This record gives sequence, structure tokens and C-alpha cells, in this order.
Amino acid sequence: MKYLQLFIIIFSITTSVNASYDQSERDLIKQLKNLALEDLIEVEMFNPKAGLAARKIQSLTDTAAALFVITEEDIRRAGITNLAEALRMVPGMQVARIYPHTWAISSRGLNKEYASKLLVMIDGRTVYTPLRSSVNWDSQDVLMEDVERIEVIRGPGASLWGANAVNGVINIITKSTQTTRGNLITTHIGTGEEQSSIGVRHGGQISNDAYYRVYGKFYDHESFPDANGDSQNNDWQMKRTGLHVDWEASKRDSVNFQVSAYDGTINRQSVNSSKKSPVISYSQYDIKGLNLLANWQHNLNNGDIALKTYMTFTDRQEININEKRDIYDIDFQHRWQINDKHEFIWGLGFRYTSDDIENVSPSVTYNPTQREDNLFSGFAQSEFKLLENVQFTVGTKIEHNDYTGFEIQPTARILWNKDEQNIFWAAVSRAVRTPSRANDDISIEVYTPTVVIIGSGNTDIPSEVVIAYELGYRFKPTTKFLLDASIFYNDYDQLGTNEVISFKPFPPPVTTITN
Repeated sequence: MKYLQLFIIIFSITTSVNASYDQSERDLIKQLKNLALEDLIEVEMFNPKAGLAARKIQSLTDTAAALFVITEEDIRRAGITNLAEALRMVPGMQVARIYPHTWAISSRGLNKEYASKLLVMIDGRTVYTPLRSSVNWDSQDVLMEDVERIEVIRGPGASLWGANAVNGVINIITKSTQTTRGNLITTHIGTGEEQSSIGVRHGGQISNDAYYRVYGKFYDHESFPDANGDSQNNDWQMKRTGLHVDWEASKRDSVNFQVSAYDGTINRQSVNSSKKSPVISYSQYDIKGLNLLANWQHNLNNGDIALKTYMTFTDRQEININEKRDIYDIDFQHRWQINDKHEFIWGLGFRYTSDDIENVSPSVTYNPTQREDNLFSGFAQSEFKLLENVQFTVGTKIEHNDYTGFEIQPTARILWNKDEQNIFWAAVSRAVRTPSRANDDISIEVYTPTVVIIGSGNTDIPSEVVIAYELGYRFKPTTKFLLDASIFYNDYDQLGTNEVISFKPFPPPVTTITN
């Protein structure tokens, strides 16, 4: 018994009771058995399909971008328990864990805790916070067994997805409820860092064309030790639940509805620098939120139209501020296959965000404490088949925000399928990172024994701009091997910095003012 307990503590336990998972495997095997030999030969491996690069599903070998797809099998074999850690499997991604609840994640450099040049979505719902144009990874998660794939583009994707898609775009795609029928219980128990992770899911059928699933997840992570091996009292617990419904309303119409909620507790060590003698304190903070999302897609004879809308409500306690934020977003898209050699995609979008910030520390404050912002956007992209094996894509997105006004983000891409084994692509793109609430309205006052630093936002700050040049090559000698390589050159302009605007050595203490 003692050895059994030791085995349970040291190793993770995964227990699955999921009839639908076994059934889906049997269905797949049955489909493969029914294929003719010549059709079976055409079944490809290492050529996943994704919709992030062109707002439509296409194969990796047909994509003129540095695309990488993490499959559900990759996640299962790696034993990943949360989304942020799954991104370590992507070549070219920088993933650093600062605290149990805090990650620094970026693509192609410029990584930091509040990385602002990576656009992240879950089922098409943007999850970055307008407070800093970054991602709060502690509140972004799903039941990992429900993830169908994670699509990652290294490089700009702003011509389709808008501002902040500067160095990369990520979209986490969850499974259809039709494939998650039955019951699932998954557990992970250990000592040290990840102490426990428990997930429960039930999926069922509402009618012949409607399916649902409900799930719950609890995650508990121990504190990180310091250099001396002592606990830093920064442990983290998170609870979440959700409901997904998929409905095939007709042969041409499909509807998807999702609702999810989370509630977490974070313990943190903080330093109060608002006084001349810094004080180290330990505090407990709560984060909670609610997400609602609805999708409708209508298939046309020569394309499709899609309408997506979502609402997000968050309430976060942080060291220096308490933030309440509401976001409403609506997005329309129309894809039109004009002829065999020309496809046209266009769309319109609107986003409204409001916040209420409570300044709980004099060292970091926001003024005004309440703000409302609007974002209007539109995009258009054409894909031309110049030759039988050459396709050319050109498009742009135009946005209007309350910080810098109009922003234009174009791209041009070309793909050459030289033969079945060799694929070349190239791209030139412009993308911007628009200013955030922290750039405009923040004030900082930090005291040290020898100097006082006073900082403030800049309402005239422009957008950060990148012109990206990319070249890519894919070598696919067999259906079981694929080599994907890309090189890039990014030309950045107007990157945000902290600048000293005055310096007062007398009277003491020394005072530095930044902007």
C-alpha cells in the first residue's frame, strides 16, 4: 500500500471514462478500412489543416505563412495540463514561466511579462486585455481533452486579425460537441509544483442535429521556491466551468453557442514602494470572469458567410489596482469564390470595451479611473491562382481606434508549389501595436533610498509599427515527413520606450521623471 501511494504521488494519474473517445477512434478506423487502396495512399500525415492564415480551412502545404499546428494527440502525449505550457511545443515561441500563475510568451523575440505583440484567441474570441495589450494567461484555459488543435502563426497576421497581431497569432480550437459525447474524468495528482488537476465532462445529444457538453476543471499549483529553497507564498488555484452547444439548424446553417466562467485565487509577494522604506507584504487576490460566445455560419453555393459575437466580463484584483472590464465584440465575414482562380474574403467588425479601475496603491494609478473605447474595423483579401501551382494573396485591414485613429495593415503573399515535395513562399506585411490604457492613463511613483522615479503615460504616443519580410520553404519527400523552415527580417519603428524628461538632483532625494 505504501508503494502504491508513493507511485500515485510521484506520477500523474490520468483516468478517462469516455465512451465517445473510443467510439470516434473506431469510426475513424472503420472509415480507413472502407477506403480503396488508391484512396488510402492519398491519406496524408504531417500536413494538418488550419484556418488561421486565411480565415478558411486549408492544408499547411497550401499556406503562405509560418504556420504550426499542435494537435490533440500532441497534447495528450505530452501530458499538458494548461494552454500556456502547450505553447512550448511550438518552434520559434518563447515561453517563460515567472510565477506559478504568470507567463511571458511571445513569438520572434521582444518577450516580457506583458508581451504586447501577440494576438491570442480561443475559438475566435480575442482574449488579450486592452489594459496593457497583453494576455492574462492565468485566466486563459479550457479542459485540455476538449482541445482539437492549437493554430500558431509566427509573424504578422494583422491584415486579417487586426492590431496586436504583430509577431504572431494564436487560436485555440475546441472540439465539436458531436465528438465529445459520453463522460470523462481526468485527474493529475503530484507533489512539488502541480499538486492537482481535476477535470469532469459530460456530453450528450439534444436532438438529431444538436449536441452539447458541460465541463468543470480545478487546478492547483504550489508556490515557487526562492534561491534558498524557501516558499515565496505565490501558490495559485483556479476553478472553471463551461457549456458548449452545436446545432446544425439546416443543411446550410450551423450555430455554436458557448458560455464559460472561472474563479481563481492567487497568493503574491509584493513590495510597497510608495514610501521611502519599501515594505514586503503577502496578499491574496481574486480573479473571476464570464465569457459568452455565439457563432452562425451559412454556406452558399460559392462561399459562405459567418457572424460571430461575444461578450466578456472580468474582475481582477492585482497588486496595485482592481480592474473590472466589459467587452462586446461582433464580427461579420463573407467568403466568395468568384471563379476557379479568384477567391475574395471581406468582413466588418466592431468592439466596445469599458472598464472601472480602483487604484489601491499610490505607487501605480490610472486617471481617469473609468474609460470607454470603440474599435471599428474592416478587411478585404483576394487570393489569385496565377498558375496551376502559384497562388498570390493580397489584402489589408483598416481599423479606427480611440488612441491613434485610422490604422492600415496590408500584406502580400505568394506560394509556389514547385512539385509535390517542394513548396516555397514569401510575404511582406505591415502590422501595428496600438497604444493601450496603460500607455495613456498610467501614473507611477516609486521611492527608493536614493532616488524617486515619477512616470506618467503619454496621450500622444503613436502605434508601434513593424514591416516584416518573410521567406519559407517546406520539404515533403513522403507523407510521413515534413521539413518546414522560414527566415524573416523585421523592421520596427516607433517602439515604445521609457524616456527621462527631467532630472532633479537637489533638493534630495534625487528625482527622475519619465514619460
